[in-house]
Amino acid sequence: MKETNFIKQNREKWERLEKAIDNPNEKADELSDLFIQVTDDLSYSRTFYPNRSIRAYLNWLAQRLFFKIYRAKKLKKKSFFNFWTDELPQIMYESRKEVLLAFVVFVLSFLIGALSQSMDPHFANIILGDAYVDETIKNIESGDPLAIYKSSGPFGMAVGIISNNLYVALLCFLLGVFASVGSIGMLVSNGVMVGVFQYFFYERGLLGESFLTIWTHGAFEISAIILAGAAGIVLGKGLLFPGTYHRLKAFQVTAQRGLKIYLGIVPFIIIAGIIEGYITRMTNTPDIIRLSFILISFGIMVGYFVIYPIIKHRRGARSKIPVPYLQPDNDAPIEFNKTKTTGEIFKEILSLYRKYAQSIIAYSVGMSLFFVLTIIMTSDKEMTEVFSFTKYFGNAMSSLYRLLDFKEIFPYLNALLLSATAWFAYRIVSKEKKETTPLSPLSGLWVGLLSLIPALGFMFILSFLRTLGISVLLFPIILPIVLSMIVGLYQSGVGSGFLRGPQYVFKQLGVEMALNMIIIFLGFSIISLASSTILYYLVYFFGMNFQADNEWMALIIPVLFTFMTEFLILWVFFGFLFGAHLTWFSAKEIMEANNLQEAIQKIGTEKRIKGMLRE
Repeated sequence: MKETNFIKQNREKWERLEKAIDNPNEKADELSDLFIQVTDDLSYSRTFYPNRSIRAYLNWLAQRLFFKIYRAKKLKKKSFFNFWTDELPQIMYESRKEVLLAFVVFVLSFLIGALSQSMDPHFANIILGDAYVDETIKNIESGDPLAIYKSSGPFGMAVGIISNNLYVALLCFLLGVFASVGSIGMLVSNGVMVGVFQYFFYERGLLGESFLTIWTHGAFEISAIILAGAAGIVLGKGLLFPGTYHRLKAFQVTAQRGLKIYLGIVPFIIIAGIIEGYITRMTNTPDIIRLSFILISFGIMVGYFVIYPIIKHRRGARSKIPVPYLQPDNDAPIEFNKTKTTGEIFKEILSLYRKYAQSIIAYSVGMSLFFVLTIIMTSDKEMTEVFSFTKYFGNAMSSLYRLLDFKEIFPYLNALLLSATAWFAYRIVSKEKKETTPLSPLSGLWVGLLSLIPALGFMFILSFLRTLGISVLLFPIILPIVLSMIVGLYQSGVGSGFLRGPQYVFKQLGVEMALNMIIIFLGFSIISLASSTILYYLVYFFGMNFQADNEWMALIIPVLFTFMTEFLILWVFFGFLFGAHLTWFSAKEIMEANNLQEAIQKIGTEKRIKGMLRE
């Protein structure tokens, strides 16, 4: 077709497209259809009129359409209120069967707990612990049966409760990775505990008082735990019922939906903690006010997470949640000379994990064995005393804090492993960057020894901050600076590495901190997942079947847990180091603009035909 005929045939359509672009009320879906049409015309013009002005015009028109569609979708997607008013209710409606299952499991477990307590008065000691039961009995005898809610200051109590409940809810969600069974197990455990607690007070004629006190905060707290269990069931659903997708791809979809449910209950867990710290202790408040508060709290949870999604659906909301775009399995090469966002760097970190998974696992296993064996060989204490801090794997945070005790060998070993891991991560990044001449063995050894200085300083600062109780708060701020110094040594050399690293990281401090917060959250999730009692029972089951004596079990379990804790720390730390390297290159491009300079030098060197670039 001649160019003039092509223009004449499509002119009216293109004019309508220009008007649609300028129309602020044009819907994004209709713009998407128009975008397909104009790209078809652009493709045709590139084939038959590659160096004519019509190709440039259609390219301009397609760009205008693209940016209008992108802006419309971006604003909608990034809307904070849209998540709470549209996206989360839609997910809750789609997950209504999982919510119902979680509720039924919890209620049945509650009844089982109450029935078990009625049949065995000492069952509460097994479930709640002797110390808690004894203290509660003393409070009942003193005339204030629920004085345990007044045992500490409101602020400290609220912070502790919020942290614990967020951890329990997170664990309840993450255990869904075990084909949803782990989440159901957590619901059973919590349901039995609440049932035992309530019946314990019923036996003593205090059911009404205990109900009004416990459910003042429990309406939000227990409802959130049930929803966290539902999120875990959603998480495992992708593994159990992948449908037409590959099992891993289906798991990615359900993991995103489950995570959004968990994020949706986080504000209510915080509210429950504040209520428990400040309001629950007000046991002298009139019963009618406390009962009304409980009913209103339940009404909010049921109304928002159950009734509102149904109403949204009946008013025309989509019944099926659109499946997000799934990245292909093949990872694109990493561009090092480019300024990147937090999301882009995080995707590249995951890409490095996938590409070098075997090397990372092998290294982490070897170094974790080295960690455990070094402790065994250098300590003059009994092994059960050395490894006593991880008798059971549910105390992961205590394990991590023990690693910061400078009176023992743990922090020195971790500083050494941090330095060695930095060198290994540098080798991986160099391989990905295809550097033919990375640091020589001698230079690498020298830089590795120097990197011990910031590594030891990092461990010492965390140890000092731990005594002040603020190590968790300042960890995301200190970590970027320390890692930038280590990465600067490897990338800039001994002379300017210590200075240039922090200088670069401050150029993208927001990106680095956001990236580290994501990795911290994922790392804590992984450690929390492994911190469940599942591994403990697997080892215990192994000991029972192989007739292991109690002394052997008392040693092998904490040693194994120590190995697992160190393995997970090293595994997560690769993410921090990969992120530090990639952020360093991004910041370098901002400061030095090497890629831009290369592009400027190419201006005027491309081949042109009639004033237009050859495609």
